[in-house]
Amino acid sequence: MKAYISREILLFLILLNSLNIFADSTESVADIKKTSIIYDASWKASISNIQWENKTENANNTGFKFSTKIDAKLSHRFDAFIKGNLRWATERSQKSINSGDKSGFYLDEVYLKFSPNDNIKLMAGAIDQGHLESPLLISERSFPGLLEEVSFKNNILLGGIKASQAIPTSKSYDTVRASKEKTPTFFTETIFSTVGPFYDFKISSSVTHYRFKNLPSIVAYDSAFYGNSVIGTDSGTDSKFAFNFAGYSALLQVDYSFSSQTKFLIGFQHIQNDLAPSAYNRGRRLFTELQLGVGRDTITPRYEIFFNESDTSPGYYNSSKYAHNNRKGFMAKIKYDFNKYGYSTSIQYVDSDIIQSNLFDQHEQSISINLETMYASF
Repeated sequence: MKAYISREILLFLILLNSLNIFADSTESVADIKKTSIIYDASWKASISNIQWENKTENANNTGFKFSTKIDAKLSHRFDAFIKGNLRWATERSQKSINSGDKSGFYLDEVYLKFSPNDNIKLMAGAIDQGHLESPLLISERSFPGLLEEVSFKNNILLGGIKASQAIPTSKSYDTVRASKEKTPTFFTETIFSTVGPFYDFKISSSVTHYRFKNLPSIVAYDSAFYGNSVIGTDSGTDSKFAFNFAGYSALLQVDYSFSSQTKFLIGFQHIQNDLAPSAYNRGRRLFTELQLGVGRDTITPRYEIFFNESDTSPGYYNSSKYAHNNRKGFMAKIKYDFNKYGYSTSIQYVDSDIIQSNLFDQHEQSISINLETMYASF
C-alpha cells in the first residue's frame, strides 16, 4: 500500500484556491504601513530527571529547561512563528547511551507562513516534523524546508492534503566522511481527516508517504547504534544504510468525551518501509489514554505497546522514547495537572527489548520524572 499525492495536483489546488488573493484583498500599501504587528508571546519552564539502564551501561541526566514561543501576525496574510528553549543539564553517562538533553540554546521551530485564504497555508523555514504525528518515523525535530497544505472544514469534518520538502540535519567533520556528500532530502505527502465531534466522538486519521534520499555516512554510522542495518561500521567514512527508506505511515485515533473533565482515547500507528525486506520493514504502536477530573485538577494515565523493526526509518531521526529501531516493548506514563496553579508533574517508564540480536542493542529500561509549568503569557 502506498499513499502518494501528486505534486502537480497539489500545486494545481493551491493555485486554484489562490485566484481570489487579489480580488479579496482590501489591503493597500498604506494600510499595511499603518498596521502594527500583533503578536502573542508565552513561556514555560521544566525540571526533569532521566535514567537509562541496560545490562552493561547506565546513565543519569538532570536538567532545567526554559521554553518560549512567539506567534506574530505580520499582515493579513503573513505570520511568523518562533519557538526555542534554553537548557542547563548535568549528566553522567556511559558510551553508547543517549543520555538526554545537553546544555545550550536550541531553536525548536521558526518559519514564515503565507495564507492566501482560509483553505491554504504555505510555510518556509525550520519546520517541526512533529506535524506528521509519526514518532516511529521521525521525532519532533526541525528541518529546514517547505510545507504546503490545502484543507477544508465544516461543522463535523476537517480534511485536507499536505506536502513537505525538507533537508534532514546532521554534522559531518572531514574525519568522518570520505568526500563531499550530496544534500540529503526528506519528502512527505499526507492525506488527513478529522470527523466529529458527534455524539461526543471524534475520529482522526492520516496516511503519509515518505522517502529519504542521499543520507550522509555519519547518519548511517550513528544509526547502527540505534538498530538500523548498516554496512561499514568501523568508521563513519565507509558507512551506508543496507536499505533505502521510502514507504508509508498510517495513524488512526478515536477520542470520546464523557464530560468536560473525563476523556478517553485509543489509537494505532503503522509504518512500513517498502524498500526493505519483510522482518526488517514494519513498526506498530497501540496507545490508550484516560483523562480524569480530580476536583479542579486532572490525572491522565497513558499506556503504549510498540515494536519497530530494524529498517522502517533512520534511527538517527526517529524517537528515542521508543529506543529507535529493532525494538519492542511498552511505555507507561501518568501525569497530574494542577490546573489551578498552572503546572504539572509526570513520571514515565519505558521497557524495550531487542527484536533481532546484533552487536550494539540490548534490553533497555528508562524512567523519567518531570515537573513543568503550563504556558503563560509574558
